[in-house]
Parts: sequence; structure tokens; C-alpha cells
Amino acid sequence: MAAIQRIPRGLLSLLDLKSAAGQTPAELAPYIQAVVDLEAYYLSDALVTQQSTVAAVAVGSTATLPVPPGEVWRVVGVSVTADAGAIGTIVSAAVGLFPAGSAVPLVIMPSLTGTFAAAGDRLQAGLMIPPLVLGPGSQLSASCQNVPAAGYTLTVRALFHRLPA
Repeated sequence: MAAIQRIPRGLLSLLDLKSAAGQTPAELAPYIQAVVDLEAYYLSDALVTQQSTVAAVAVGSTATLPVPPGEVWRVVGVSVTADAGAIGTIVSAAVGLFPAGSAVPLVIMPSLTGTFAAAGDRLQAGLMIPPLVLGPGSQLSASCQNVPAAGYTLTVRALFHRLPA
């Protein structure tokens, strides 16, 4: 007969540890400690935002954020925005992460699809991500994926920690 599987109800249950008196084993206490992640505080002075804008008038119109030589970017957020389109203009755009020297995106991040319904409309998509580390020569690019009847402005933004390479 198979053993009954049970859901662990805590650390002792997960590790299947028991003591005769039901106490936490004394040998475990020095090794299990609470941790406070201070990484965001140490990196707060290096947090910057940068953007690139392009007039999206054809398929492949691209706004690009290249990582310059001598820098490493620890990207924590990416967004794409479409502005200034004529009413009824259909927008289709995507953000790609391109490793250094590659013409093929490693990751396709936020995509944007919609239609300008009124004058002054803004369409945007954003994504907060687990940190992605980009080395020199890598780039984030937002590109137009459709043939717009009328052009619009396409912007890619990144929130990242700028660190020395």
C-alpha cells in the first residue's frame, strides 16, 4: 500500500524533523535565520530611466536603447508607448531584448496593440521584471509591427541600475 502524501505544515514538517518533546532541534537554530534583502538600497543611487523615441511610419521602425561600452544594465522595468497617432490608427508594437551581436531577440517583452480612439490618445504597455542583466552591446528595442495608415510616435523606456562593466 502506498504512503499517504501530506502537505508540509512548516519547516520541521517539510524537513521531516522531530524531537521527543516536540521542540525545534537545537542544532537547527544556528543555521536558520531571517534575511533582509538590502540589494535595492545599495543600488538606489544607480537607478536611472532612459528612453528612445522614433516616428513609426513603417514596419520595422525601431526605437533602440543600446547598452554602451563600459556599462552593465540591471533592467527591472520596461515599457512601450505609442503617442500622437491619428484617430483610427491601429498600433502594433513589441519590445525585444537583443544580446550583444545578435539580430534575433532573446526575449519579446511587453507588446502593444490598440487603436487611437480620440485625439491625444496614448497607448502603453509596461512590465516590471525580475532583474535582467544586459552587458555592453546588448539592446532593448521597440519596433512597429504593422503598416500604420498614419504614423505615430513609438517610445521604449527602461528602468535600470547603471553599473560599471
